[in-house]
Amino acid sequence: MTGGVGQVTTGARLTSASRWSRVYGLGTVYAKTLRDSRLAFIIVAGLVGAFLLSGGAAFGEAYATPASRADLATLVRSLPPAMTGLYGSPFPAQVETLGGSIAWKTGASIGLVASIWSILALSSTLAGEARRGSLEFVAVAPLGMRRIALEKLAAHLTVVALVV
Repeated sequence: MTGGVGQVTTGARLTSASRWSRVYGLGTVYAKTLRDSRLAFIIVAGLVGAFLLSGGAAFGEAYATPASRADLATLVRSLPPAMTGLYGSPFPAQVETLGGSIAWKTGASIGLVASIWSILALSSTLAGEARRGSLEFVAVAPLGMRRIALEKLAAHLTVVALVV
């Protein structure tokens, strides 16, 4: 029995992303990072929303009348700079409005949560990929380390922008 010598075919073939997938970033490290950070996005968006809603509810209960809101603005203007610096400078925000009060009281807390989340999200994404073994697949792709890092950073900044 002899077999003919010819072209040997294998079941695997090289695939690449289509033109539209490349435009939208699908099939890239960027898209993979976005998929991996879905749960973190939901958690942080929920926390930020809870901060804003609870701050608005507390302001509405405590300062229900226009006179009480005017008294709050007068009180804040009369505080020494050391005391107003605890929450941040309330001016030019109008503390007597709902938005101004939330920005003055919970703005620093939201900024703190966002900065801690940025550090934890980037490090946990890399740790999760290393634990699952998918980081090796990304690292051996025909992409430079700089491009991988930039795409991961761009995906993280996209999620941060969506939360904001």
